[in-house]
Order: sequence, then structure tokens, then C-alpha cells
Amino acid sequence: MSEEPVWQRPHPLSVVVIIITFASNHAFPIIIVFGAGGRGAGFDVIGVVIGVGTVVMGIVRWWATRYAVTDSAVEYRTGVFNREARSIPLERIQQVAVAEPVVARMFGLAAVQVSEASADGDVAISYLGIDAARELTDRLRMLARAREAAASPETADQAVSPLPPPTYPIHQTATSDLLRYQLAVQAPGALAGIAVALVLAGAVAAGTGPAGGVVAGSVATVVVIVLTGSAVIGNVLNLGGFELVKTDRGLTIDMGILSRRH
Repeated sequence: MSEEPVWQRPHPLSVVVIIITFASNHAFPIIIVFGAGGRGAGFDVIGVVIGVGTVVMGIVRWWATRYAVTDSAVEYRTGVFNREARSIPLERIQQVAVAEPVVARMFGLAAVQVSEASADGDVAISYLGIDAARELTDRLRMLARAREAAASPETADQAVSPLPPPTYPIHQTATSDLLRYQLAVQAPGALAGIAVALVLAGAVAAGTGPAGGVVAGSVATVVVIVLTGSAVIGNVLNLGGFELVKTDRGLTIDMGILSRRH
């Protein structure tokens, strides 16, 4: 007989992370609304409604989200109006990952992402305390191994060790090496962009004089440098601290500087 679910809610600080994430994702319209405050047209009222609505949305979303782990499945419920209910059998779990977005890390939180062999997509249990998230992933992996061992004739009589499997590193990429690699990758595009900027500067100078050409060339060059720098920094932040580790169950990857993923 299957174990009855013991439902739990995410960490209460998830409300704060949800609010900050929503505000950052909709920063532009929010800035416009609050920036227009005091100019009439009800912008102050709209700003208050947006602020209160965002807080209420975060609280309701946290309250409506529940999860449970039984001896046979991961149960997940969320949503008020558009409800979502998922039950992932342990034997169908393909991957369990701990994701630490930068905002969540500020509050010591992380999300547990469970991938299954279906078209329904992943389940993200967000957000838990980092220690709780790691304990949950270890528990899911241990339960999945136990279910697999029980279903396999070759291993049905073997005890499943509660200890984590032995590990050893296969590859580590130093962040400094990653930075040099990204600079080398982006260099040809940057040089091509600067060359185009110089051609543009020459064309502008031919029509408006040297001063106009210098301004046009400088602006275009700055744009190229900013775009190149953004690409380099973004890739380094996403992939920095890369480590590939071999276990007896497969491969584990750790990467990311601000938003960490395991």
C-alpha cells in the first residue's frame, strides 16, 4: 500500500522571492507607472494597486503551492484559478537538480527541479532552504534507486545503501580560463563590429565633417564593446565554477556564479 502524502509548503520567504522576481521581470512598466506618479491620471492609484496586487499574488501563490514525497511518487499541487496537479512516479524520474537563482540565494533559498520521462515537463519546487533542497534531492535519489533495485531481478535482493554514492571529479574549468575562452570566442565578432563602426564613421565624416565622424564612430564602437562585454559576462556568470563529477549513478554538473545550478 502506498504511503499517504504528507503535504508541505515551500519556505515562507518564497513570498519575498516571488515578489522581487515579478517586479524585476516587469520593471519597465512598473517604473513608468511609478515615475508618472503625481502627474494625475490616477497613476498614484494604479501604482498602489500594482504594489498591493503583487504582494497578494506572492502570498496566494505560496499558500496554494504544496508538495509531498511518498514511497512511490513526488506529488505537487499549485495554482488557485489555473490549478496544476502533478504526480511523478519515482521510477520515471530522470534527473533531480538544485537551482539557486541569484534572488533566491540572497535569502538562502533554492528550487528543486524534478525531470521525468514524459512530455509534461519538469516540476520546480520553489523555494526551499538550501539545506532542505539538498536533503530533498538526496532523498529522491535514494528512493529512486530503491525503486529501481526492487524492480530489477538482478538487484532485488541487494540492500540499497543510505549513504551517497562515491564520487570523483572528472573535469573542472577555472573561471579565469572560461573568461579567456569567452574573450577569444567573442573577439572576431567584436573586431568585425569595430571595423563596421570605422566604415560608418568615415561615411558620416564625408557628409558632416570630421567631428560628426568621430561622434558616430565612438558611439558605434561603444555599442559593440558593450554588446561584446555583456555576452562575455553573461556566459561567465552562467557557466563559471563548472565542475563535472562522476558517481556510480551517472554524472553531476555544478555551474554558475550568481545563479548556481547543481
